[in-house]
Amino acid sequence: MEPNIAISMTMYLIISNIFLYSFASEAPVHEDSKLVNPNDYFGSGINTSDLPQPGVGVSLNIIDANKIPALKSSSMSIVRGDFDPLGGVPIHIHPHSNELVVGLKGSIHVGFLVPCSLEQPTCKSQHVTKILNPGDVFIIPEGRIHYLQNMDRNASATAFTIFSNIDFFIPPLIGRTIFAADPPVDDRIIENSFRLDKTAIEDVKMKFN
Repeated sequence: MEPNIAISMTMYLIISNIFLYSFASEAPVHEDSKLVNPNDYFGSGINTSDLPQPGVGVSLNIIDANKIPALKSSSMSIVRGDFDPLGGVPIHIHPHSNELVVGLKGSIHVGFLVPCSLEQPTCKSQHVTKILNPGDVFIIPEGRIHYLQNMDRNASATAFTIFSNIDFFIPPLIGRTIFAADPPVDDRIIENSFRLDKTAIEDVKMKFN
């Protein structure tokens, strides 16, 4: 699918959600129709990304209720992600938001993990993964550990992500959260959790610090 067609489909989905939820929401932007302002439903600049993420090769453009007030009543946020070659959003989690990823340019490896039941401690988690090309769509359920990664060494990639919550927030990456904590997480706890020896633990900590 051509990138411009993928963009049109994405914008149709976004506008449809805003339109439907603006009538169904318990918290409309304006209760008095005389106060409706077209600018509350308008945003621009999503053709570029303006928020580089240091060290991971991704730039983001976050479109939320701060930029388009109507999104507050639709309970959704939109993020454009531009991925450098081999750039990606490392493993992280959104506790209270589903995530719909739309491929726009290049190819993006996306996936999430479904953990085993506590009743089956020896089983393996399920890795649900796909390669998204322009026009492809992938759903990441809320609360799942997941990632987005451009695997191409030579080409950039772009995706739109639509979140089902206005408070999806950009989460701290799991690796940095654990290995760059202050005060540090005791090595014995990390060793027990990840089956790493002390030398490996210190090496990872140094890379994050």
